[in-house]
Order: sequence, then C-alpha cells, then structure tokens
Amino acid sequence: VYESTGRNDESIDAYTMAVQMGNKQALNNMGRVYIAKDDLPMAETYLKMGIERTKNTSDATDYLLQYKLRRNLGWTYLEGKRYLEAERELRTAVNISVNHLTKETVGNGMASCFLGNVYDLTERRKESEPYWERCRTVAKPETISEYSTIVKLKPDIAEFIPTSNIF
Repeated sequence: VYESTGRNDESIDAYTMAVQMGNKQALNNMGRVYIAKDDLPMAETYLKMGIERTKNTSDATDYLLQYKLRRNLGWTYLEGKRYLEAERELRTAVNISVNHLTKETVGNGMASCFLGNVYDLTERRKESEPYWERCRTVAKPETISEYSTIVKLKPDIAEFIPTSNIF
C-alpha cells in the first residue's frame, strides 16, 4: 500500500522488515522502490541480492520472482543508461517469461517493453519491433511507476496496456 501510494520511505521500512524475515519477494520490491526514488545503486544492490537467492530454484513461484528481479535489474540499468547490461538482463527476463509464465501473469510483458526501448536507444529499431509488439499484447504492469515509464517511452503503445492490476 505504501509503495502504491508513493510513500517510498514507509514502504522501505515495511520491506526491510520482510527482508529480515527472509522474504525474497521483498528484495524485488525494495529494488522497485529504489528505482522509483531514482537511487539506482541501491536498486541494483537489492535486485542482485534477490537474484543470488533465487538462481538455483526451479518452481513456478521462483520463476516468476526470477523474472521480476531480472526485469527490474534490466530496468535499473536502462534508467542508468547501461544498455549492454540492460539488454542482458531483459533478454533473460523475456526468456523466463516466454518459457515459464502465462500471458495472464501480473507483471508479465514489461521486460519486452524495456528491451524494446533499449533497442530503440541503441539505434536497433528493427530489433525493437517484436518486443514493442509483445509489450502491447502481453504487458501487465504491477505498479504506477512501471506504467508511467511506458507512457513516457511509447504513449501510442501505453493506451493498449491494461492497468487493472495496479494497486
């Protein structure tokens, strides 16, 4: 609730308690809040911690968490203009999405949106097209900051993305 309403400091306090209790999802959430705060080094730190804790697991829940962690780390690198690293993480997230998640999974498709933007920014527009199409047809953002990023990047695609999973 704190994160959804933009109360980032309070959400960090709540997620810190969850991390201390061993909640791996809270590491992803902390990373996401730090992206929203534009504190990219802290976002990267929490997301890498989460990746380290989930890399040797293979159940469906952990695939979803691995997807989110990689998507958000790629997003962090994208925001920091670290395009090569962003591409690596986002391609990994897209592969997890395609192979292990359903189209209906909340949060799915967003890695394709971010990867399309990486290709646009690195003047590889032809490579970006299939990712923007997947973004348009699959993306289901979880947070306002995810959706607002797509509005900023590609307003013509944002109008097709459902926002019913936000909040």
